[in-house]
This record gives sequence, structure tokens and C-alpha cells, in this order.
Amino acid sequence: MLSEAARVLAHRLERFGTLGADDKQVLRALVHHSHIHRPKGDVFREGDRRRDLHVVVSGLFCRYRLLADGSRQILAILLPGDLCDSSFWAEHPYDFSVGALACGSTATFSRTALQDLYRRPALARAFSLARHVDDAISREWLVNMGRRGMEQRLVRLLSELTWRLEALGLVLGNTITLAMNQTDLADALGVTHISVCRTLKQLEAEGLLVPERGRILVQDVAALRAAAGTYPAYLGAQMDVAQVTGLTEATRRHALAVALVN
Repeated sequence: MLSEAARVLAHRLERFGTLGADDKQVLRALVHHSHIHRPKGDVFREGDRRRDLHVVVSGLFCRYRLLADGSRQILAILLPGDLCDSSFWAEHPYDFSVGALACGSTATFSRTALQDLYRRPALARAFSLARHVDDAISREWLVNMGRRGMEQRLVRLLSELTWRLEALGLVLGNTITLAMNQTDLADALGVTHISVCRTLKQLEAEGLLVPERGRILVQDVAALRAAAGTYPAYLGAQMDVAQVTGLTEATRRHALAVALVN
């Protein structure tokens, strides 16, 4: 698992530039622990002290905030290779939580040893560009929730996820299963469960997807992307699919995970 974690992180970083063998060796040396997470399990919680850098190895995770009334706002969807916290130089406690949407795994990298990474230009540049993409996705989500109607919000979110999964080499053919239930979608879009349910039925009638128990089956990825209207230029270098190399079959199965509903 530890070697796989380093490889998944290197796989993502190499989308922003070639890493040398010594750079990858540095990444391998930093991994020191791995964790398996069940759905709804947390990697860390708001208020926890920052100790290590966490990276998603397999499955589907999210950054989120809990409000005083117990409701949840999902701030970001995390896929294999994504950093759970891209502000890893910060010293203050976390102001958000990270939890699993489906069964998956994470690994931890030593924060105290991260200074070595910034002595290596290729790694420093890759981490900086990864943070840039992370920020760009956050800006797009803000626009999505603030200025678009319900159907476009949902279509654009699902389309974004298909593009990001394709960049990982995890879209096979023209269909894909996303391990998100309707509550997850509502919390990501800042709307009610009823609103999501109604919109999913509309998209199902259009032949774009099928909502199933605990997951969304996108039947026509190409049509979904066409409905989103524009190519997601904000994802930048992450969309350079030509640089993608294959993940292991075990990681592929987990990354495409069928949601496990408690």
C-alpha cells in the first residue's frame, strides 16, 4: 500500500511535468502510513491539529464543513492522487473535515520532511501547479452554485468528475459509475435532496444517467459533457490525458468504486 501511495501521488504530479527517478524516490521515502476508510469515515476533522500530509490512494473522498444545525456543505471532491489538504505549510488546526464518500484508502506523508521536496525544482513546480488546479476547481464551484440553475449545476459537476477521472485513466468507454448518492450531490451543490432527486429524474428521462442506490450511472459520458456546454479549461494541465500512465488494476477498481451504503 505504501509504495502504491507514492506511485499514485507521482502519477498525479507528473501531469504537471516529468519527475526524475530521484524525485520519485524522495516521494517513496516520505510515505509512512496508510489507512482504509469506510463510507462516512473521516480522515481528519475540523479542529484537529495538522500533523501529516494526507493523499487519496483509492476511492472517493470529500472536503466538507458541518454547520451548527448539523447540515453539511461539501467543498471539494477528492480523487486518487489528490491531496486532502493542499495548504500543507499551514500550522493552525484544520478549518474543514475530510471524509470518505465510498470505501477507499489514504496514505500519510511526513510534513516535517516536505522541505526536501522544495529543493527539487520538478517537485516544487508540480505541487504548486496541483494547488493552482485545486484553487481553480474551487472558483468554478463558487460560480456554479452562485450563478447557474439546478440542472446546469448538476450536469457541470458530474461532467467535471468524468474529465478528472479520464485524466487518471479511469473512464472506460462511454459509461461510468460515480460512487455518490443523492445526499452527497445535494451537499455538494448546496440544494435540497428533493431538488436533486427531481433533477436526476429529468436527466434520466434525457438518457444521460441512471440514479441507483448509493451511486450514479452515467450512461452517456459524451452527451453529459455536451450538455455541460464548454470544455473545462479551468482544469488546465490536469486534462493532458496524453501524459497519463496506467494505475494498477487494484487501484483502478477502488477508484471507480461502487458506493458501499451503510
